[in-house]
Amino acid sequence: MALEVLIPLEGPSVTGLQAKELMGLTVNSINELTDSDTGTFQKYYDEIYMRSYRALEVDAQKILSGFYALPDGTYIAGKFNINRKVGTLLTGRFLDQLQTDNGLAGVNVYWTPSLYNALNVQYVYINVTEIINSTVSIVIVDNLTGLPLSVTNFDPVMGVNKVPIFFDVELTYDFTVGVDLSAVRIKQTEQLFFVDGSWLNGLNGIGGCKCNYMGGELSSIQQNGGGLIVELSGRCSLAKFINLNIEIFKYSLYYSIGREFMKDRITSDRVNQYTVLTLERATQLLEAYEKDYVNSLQTLRGINNIPEDTVCFCKKRGVYSTNLLP
Repeated sequence: MALEVLIPLEGPSVTGLQAKELMGLTVNSINELTDSDTGTFQKYYDEIYMRSYRALEVDAQKILSGFYALPDGTYIAGKFNINRKVGTLLTGRFLDQLQTDNGLAGVNVYWTPSLYNALNVQYVYINVTEIINSTVSIVIVDNLTGLPLSVTNFDPVMGVNKVPIFFDVELTYDFTVGVDLSAVRIKQTEQLFFVDGSWLNGLNGIGGCKCNYMGGELSSIQQNGGGLIVELSGRCSLAKFINLNIEIFKYSLYYSIGREFMKDRITSDRVNQYTVLTLERATQLLEAYEKDYVNSLQTLRGINNIPEDTVCFCKKRGVYSTNLLP
C-alpha cells in the first residue's frame, strides 16, 4: 500500500508542517533537480519523502530498542522491545476434485489487527488443470467498496502455480483474493488454516475459519467454491507505529526530509551558475539538518507513554520466533 505523506511539500498537513518551510527547500529548488526520469516535482518530492521516512523507520527502531550509536560512540539504552518477527499461515489445502463454479472464485479474508500489526498477502497458490487464457489475473478486492486493491498477472502452467503478490494490509480490512474461472480451470481447496504447525478448521459458524493470529483476529471464507490458497504473513509495522505516534516523530521526519534533499543537491549535476541553492550552502544546510535530526532522535530516550502493543511494541521483554509453514 502507498505510504501516507504526513509532511507534504505544501498544502494541508496533518502534522502542521510543510517541507517548503525547511531552509533551502522550495518548489523552485526541487524543480532544479527534477529531470525527465523523475517527472514532475511532486513525484520527485515523493521519492525524497520515501527515503526520509525509511531512514527514520530504521533509526527509530534502533533508538527505542537500544542499538542506536551516538556521534561520540556511545549507545542509547532503549526501553522497548520492537518485535519484527513474522508469523505465516495458509488459508487451505488442495483437494483432488475440480472446481466447477463460474465467475470470481477465491477466499475472503477479514483481518482485525492489534495496534501495530499489519498483514501481507505474500503468495497465492493455484492448482491448474486447464489453461484457457495465456495470462491470468489474481485480484484483491476491497469488500466494502468493491474496488480492486491489487491486480497481479501471471502466465499459468499446469499443476501448482506459486504467484508472488506481496500486498500490504496496514488497516482493518475485509478483502477477497480471487481469480476469474473463465480464464483457467483449477482444483478445489479445503478451507483450513495452517498455523503454529497444525491444520485448524476453526469454523466460525458461517462456514469459514477463524483464529487469533499475531495479537489480532483473522477469519476466512471461501468464495464461489474457493480454489486458491493464500499465504498470509503477519508482521509488526514500524510505519503504523510511527504514524499512530506522529506527534513524537514529526520533527525527526521533518529534518530527515531536509537532510535527504541536501544530499541530492550536493551530488546532483543538474546545477549551473544560476542555481539558487549553491553547493556551499547545501553543504552547510546538510550539516545543520544532520545535527537537528540526531538531536530530535535523542529526545526519544525519554519516551515512556507510547501506547503498548504486547505483540509488537512493549517494555523490554523476550521475543519469540515460530515456524508456521508445513
